[in-house]
Amino acid sequence: MASWLWASGATAVGERTVGAGGGFEFNGEPGTPLPGSGYAVRLSGNFSMFDATDTLAEGEHAEGALIDMLAWEHFAPSRTRPFAIQSVGLRPDFELSSTLTDLRDGGQGSFAKVITRL
Repeated sequence: MASWLWASGATAVGERTVGAGGGFEFNGEPGTPLPGSGYAVRLSGNFSMFDATDTLAEGEHAEGALIDMLAWEHFAPSRTRPFAIQSVGLRPDFELSSTLTDLRDGGQGSFAKVITRL
C-alpha cells in the first residue's frame, strides 16, 4: 500500500517500511524462531518488485540487468523505474523515527515535526 501511494506522488514520512514478505509468522506456517523475542520469521520463496511505470513487459529479462536496476543506490525506491520491495521496504521522503514520547502523546509531536519539515 505504501508503494502504491508513494508511486502515485504521495509524500512518505516516517520510518522505512518492512517490505512485502518481511512480516512475522503468517498463514499458520511455522517460522524460524528469533532467540529471546517470542517471534518467528519466515523467508519468502520469491522476490517481489514494484513496477508502477510498466517498465517490465511480459517475457524474459536478463538477470544481471534486473539486479542492477533493483539494487540501484542500495535498493532505493524510484518513481521512474521498478524497485524491490521484498523485505526491503519503502524509504520515506522524510525520515522520522518513532520515539516513546510519540507513543505517549499519540503522535502529536511527530505530526508537528512533519508539518514543520513540509
